[in-house]
Amino acid sequence: MFIVSGFLNTTTPVLKEGFNLIGLETCAHCMEVKEKMISVKKEFNEINAGDVKEFLSFVGINEIPILIIKEGKDIKIITQKSARSEERRVG
Repeated sequence: MFIVSGFLNTTTPVLKEGFNLIGLETCAHCMEVKEKMISVKKEFNEINAGDVKEFLSFVGINEIPILIIKEGKDIKIITQKSARSEERRVG
């Protein structure tokens, strides 16, 4: 119940099916990810991080860009930190 009431006090992002990119136009890393998505012709929903900063703080995410992949009820959240961690495991 606490989690639900916490979400009601924040602006949660509207996630669309597929790729959702949370970032800012002034963020160089965000623009790199956006350009990469465009170059590989991946459609994505763009979400302004400023509009959902309370939500990001609530869930403990403090860096952008954030790529959220929604497939039905499954949601995968990829941050720079999680991507670097995955690279270390693979490499």
